[in-house]
Amino acid sequence: MMRLVLDTNVLVDALLRREPFSEAAMLILELGYLGEFELWIGTSQISDIIYIITEGGKPSFTEYAQDVLDKLCQFIHIYSTCGEDIRSIAHSTWTDLEDALVFQTALQVKAEAIVTRDANGFDKSPIPIFDPTALFEHIRTIDGIVYSTEEL
Repeated sequence: MMRLVLDTNVLVDALLRREPFSEAAMLILELGYLGEFELWIGTSQISDIIYIITEGGKPSFTEYAQDVLDKLCQFIHIYSTCGEDIRSIAHSTWTDLEDALVFQTALQVKAEAIVTRDANGFDKSPIPIFDPTALFEHIRTIDGIVYSTEEL
């Protein structure tokens, strides 16, 4: 089972069905739910997700956000970002500190890859970076496995 850290943009693509990115992002979540992938995010990403899906904290979206979080917690592992992680990024050369936190999560959970649509933000990462579509192409090339939304 491949251990993946998801960047916030991939989760938001799936949750808000942002086209043209949602299909591949949803497939990753569905395969995580089915146990094909071990999916991880960091605690720092939770507040970002809540803010985005509630359109800046609108109370009318609170119930929806709570439902989303409950469902995600059923199959996505959450790495608890700690003070040591924060100190590490404070002394890093990363320019995007949110991406640095995602990288720290990947480092700590020993992820095989980070899945993001912002590969440039992870140019310092020794951990492989894939956008969702490239991840599936990589798996097809390396393992000969073809995942498709039509199979689910």
